[in-house]
Parts: sequence; structure tokens; C-alpha cells
Amino acid sequence: MVYDYRHFHYMTHPEQLAAHTMQGELRPTKRALFLVFAVSFLLFGFRNVYGFGSHTVMHILAQEGEAMYQVARLMSLLGSMLYSGLYVALIIFGMAFIFAAFTEIPYRAFLPLQLIVASLYLFEKALLTLFFVMRDEIASLSVFSFGPLAHRWIDNEFLVYFLNQWSIFTIVIISLQYRFIKTLEPNGKRAFVLVVGLHLFITLIIAGISLTPFDDLYRSLMGGGVR
Repeated sequence: MVYDYRHFHYMTHPEQLAAHTMQGELRPTKRALFLVFAVSFLLFGFRNVYGFGSHTVMHILAQEGEAMYQVARLMSLLGSMLYSGLYVALIIFGMAFIFAAFTEIPYRAFLPLQLIVASLYLFEKALLTLFFVMRDEIASLSVFSFGPLAHRWIDNEFLVYFLNQWSIFTIVIISLQYRFIKTLEPNGKRAFVLVVGLHLFITLIIAGISLTPFDDLYRSLMGGGVR
């Protein structure tokens, strides 16, 4: 049986998405996949131009001369576009592969679910981008997460960045993934441990990357400092 892929409908009905995925074919998911990648390219490109994630290094490169700065800006933009594609691909295909490896559910069954998950992550980044653009500032902590609250009460920087990855959107995504898997695998406890465990693992990696001093790394690679 063939079902029409209804992105926003399935976003609130993951159980129905699970049933339709196993019972037949969803279409047209390729168009939705193209739109998600296109939005990610535009969003990450805009964020890069505005200075998200590159403002500290660009400040250093600005002192290296106009030509060096312009080349670095172009390379940074291209790198951001490449990263956006990798980011979405890992969410859709990478997480689908991991879920399939630890369940009896086929890999392809997870792709429509992860397509929804990717769109939620992008929506969160878009809202954060809009928020910071309106305030004309850039911050490393999400207003939708526990990061700002942790920053106020906790001195441990790693823990702050760890909690910064747990936002309202993360909780919604975990709920969607859990309900989807539980529909196809009755063992609810196992499904919960799998979903939460994967997010904990990803969060630990991102928190570690967030602490990487990229400006200091650049200085060391360029020979110890800016002239």
C-alpha cells in the first residue's frame, strides 16, 4: 500500500508513521529530503555570513590582511555549506543506521522519522539565529536549553555545554523517536534506554567539541600568533 508522506501530520503522530512505514510505501519523501537539505544550506550559509561559529577566528584573520581575510571568509562559507550537508546526513542516515543496528526494525523504516527529526533541529537553529540577529549578538548557549540556567549556577564549563544540548526540542525529538520505536517493538524500557543513550552519547561529543579553543589552535598552526 502507498501512503502520502505528510510531514507535519506525522510529526504529531509518530505511531501512525511507524505503522505506515512498515505496512507500505511513503511518497514523496524525496521532495521532503531535498527541501530539508536546501533549507540547511541556506540556514548555515546565513549563519556563517553573520558570524556564527567563526567570529573569533575571523577576528584573528582580519589582522592578516584584506586578501587573506577575503579568502578565509570564502573558505569558511564553503566549509559551512559542507558541514550543513554532513550535519543533516548524519541526523537522517547516521542515526537511522544506529537505531536499525540495535533494533529489529529495518534501516529504511527510520528514514522518514529522522527526516522529521532533522527538520526540528533546523527549526531550532533558525529560531536561535533569528533571536540573536534581532538582539544583534552571538552567544554559544541556546535560550531553549538548560545551558543558560546551568551557566548561572554551575562553574563547570563542560557540564554547562552538556546541558546546553538538552533543549525543549531535544525532549520533543526523544519523545518522537521513543514513540516510533515502541510502536514496532513492545519493549518500552529498551526503546527508552536506546533513544536516551544515543542522545547522551552525542551530547557528550558535542560538549567536548564546544570546549575546543579553535582560535588558539589557529594561532598554533600559524606559528604561534598573529603578527
